[in-house]
Amino acid sequence: MSSMLTVCNTGSTPTFVTKNRAEVLDLTLCTNHMSHSVTNWKVHKDTSFSDHRLITFQVDREYSTHPSHYRNVRNATWDKYVVHLDKSLSEIPHKLPTTYSVVVERAISSAFECSCRLVMRSSTRRQSWWSAELTSLRKLAKRSHKKALRSKSASDWSASKEATRAYKAKIRSSKRASWRKFCSEVNNLPAAMRLHRVLKGSKSHQIGSLRKPNGEFTSTPGEALNVLFDAHFPDDVNISHRHQNTDPSLVLEDDDLETRIVTEDRVREAIKSFDPYKSAGLDKIYPILLQRGIDILVPHLKNLYSSSLKMGHVPSRWNEAKVVFPSKPEKEDYTSAKSPT
Repeated sequence: MSSMLTVCNTGSTPTFVTKNRAEVLDLTLCTNHMSHSVTNWKVHKDTSFSDHRLITFQVDREYSTHPSHYRNVRNATWDKYVVHLDKSLSEIPHKLPTTYSVVVERAISSAFECSCRLVMRSSTRRQSWWSAELTSLRKLAKRSHKKALRSKSASDWSASKEATRAYKAKIRSSKRASWRKFCSEVNNLPAAMRLHRVLKGSKSHQIGSLRKPNGEFTSTPGEALNVLFDAHFPDDVNISHRHQNTDPSLVLEDDDLETRIVTEDRVREAIKSFDPYKSAGLDKIYPILLQRGIDILVPHLKNLYSSSLKMGHVPSRWNEAKVVFPSKPEKEDYTSAKSPT
């Protein structure tokens, strides 16, 4: 109870099995607020190529982290995209920046959906290092293990261990050969950067339990977000409502200043500077969508930025962001609210 963790194991099926032992050694733990979401906990009796048996369970959530369908922006029909975008933005009255930004965003998204078909996300992906020999060795290891479980003889257990050892050795050699081939084919900067990130081991961290100022730990994602908010914005009150109204102190007194700061040439230059297939934000708009429709979008974006600057009004959509928690070298403790960047 003091650690706020719950054991998810059910039943008494052994999780660790050898020729002379069968015990429950493996535990599945989760936080208290997630315990009701963990269902169908099960120990599989199939060969796992280890003394520890495979354990699976299901986490019931209200959302799916991996949508079953997606659109590949590289396969979009750009002529169709431009035509639909031009039609959607042909007659838009000049309104407040918030309304204007929503209309432009929806026009881009709608044009993309009409020009790029929805495809099913594959649930399986063949590994480049897999081979027919590995398939044969895996079948042999499974047969040997099942035979050893039935007979319980020392000779059959030795044969099972030897078959499993040969199978794992072949996996390691195949992975090494595939990795060498991949490294030898790196011939451009983007591929080299991806390889560098893999070797460096950098990864993003999800928000977990954070330590509160009183020493206790958060138990829900919402509570963790509140701790982060209080740590990074200690003096900012009612920030969630600030974008809803225009701030008079930000209104420009010079009527021509926004026209000198925001020009179509500058907007066009900024759009062209993006990497075409850079990851999209929360609006799911890739830079290539702006670049392909640049002649149509530049006048609207110029008006939008000018209006926002002149009125001192930031569209509510622009106040939303996706926060990533990168790892830091030789840092293992991420329970402090000051750790995320």
